Amino acid sequence: MEKHDAKRHEVLHHLEEEGSVSREAIRRVSEKTGVPEADVYGVARFYDLLVRPGARVCQGLSCLLAKGDLLGSLNNRHAVSCLGQCDRAPVSLDETLNLAECGPRGAISPDNPKLPINLAGADSTNYEALALARKNGADWVIESLKSAGLQGRGGAGFPAHFKWNAVRNESATPRYVICNADEAEPGTFKDREVMLRRPHLILEGLAIAAITIDSSEIYIYTRGEFQAAASSIEAALLEAQTSLADFNFHLIRGHGAYICGEETALIESIEGKRGMPRLKPPYPTQVGLFGKPTLMNNVETLACVPGILKHGGQWFKDWGKTE
Repeated sequence: MEKHDAKRHEVLHHLEEEGSVSREAIRRVSEKTGVPEADVYGVARFYDLLVRPGARVCQGLSCLLAKGDLLGSLNNRHAVSCLGQCDRAPVSLDETLNLAECGPRGAISPDNPKLPINLAGADSTNYEALALARKNGADWVIESLKSAGLQGRGGAGFPAHFKWNAVRNESATPRYVICNADEAEPGTFKDREVMLRRPHLILEGLAIAAITIDSSEIYIYTRGEFQAAASSIEAALLEAQTSLADFNFHLIRGHGAYICGEETALIESIEGKRGMPRLKPPYPTQVGLFGKPTLMNNVETLACVPGILKHGGQWFKDWGKTE
């Protein structure tokens, strides 16, 4: 690691504090972190929320079909392709990236405790599945995920048990766990609803992942425009302090770069760099965050884990397609 990399991960934090990407702001961040001004400039100009701070108006298909011509009163607001609020169209965000104009929330399935992710159910801080993971051990957790056939719900469909086991078997330490909550695909908002309605399922899944790979460092990277979802996660962390006392949670809010939904670009962003995908191999399971083995899963993938451990792999598998 180069000398100036020591505080590189703080670059985005300091730029956010500056509230500007002016020449003077970039110079101050460079002085604080030891990162060359040219590198700070490159990072600052990469992220839309830094380059164009302020209110936003969605111009996605759902918002346009809802006949919401919010651009008519733009007044220094930025037009964007999608804000991940398609069920509430038409939508705009204010200067703090909180909802300004929007419709009512979309309907969800009724409360049904048999569902793998019961959005309408009451969130709980019991963390029964985490207790089972501690009692039965990492091998049992891996086998449970394998029998469930759990795959990455971010779109890749990669077997979860294989990824967890790969990180667990790496000799290098420390190891890291990351929740990819940078849901920026236009028309997509499934992870947003899980974060808003059942944040404890996500936190419990992350804690189970951490003990399985023998880690205590957990990062949650949320989309910058999902302020309410990030706040929901923060509130859940406070509620579950007792159950999660063994872990160090780091909540990272994105800065408006669609590409950071790709796992290696997301890692680069956490490290304070431009969110550019890395060449693979090596894979993040081998060389990930800060050059160490890293387990990254999507919000929905992690939220499925507690139910699998409590009810068994076959229970989860029975919800899927039959061969």
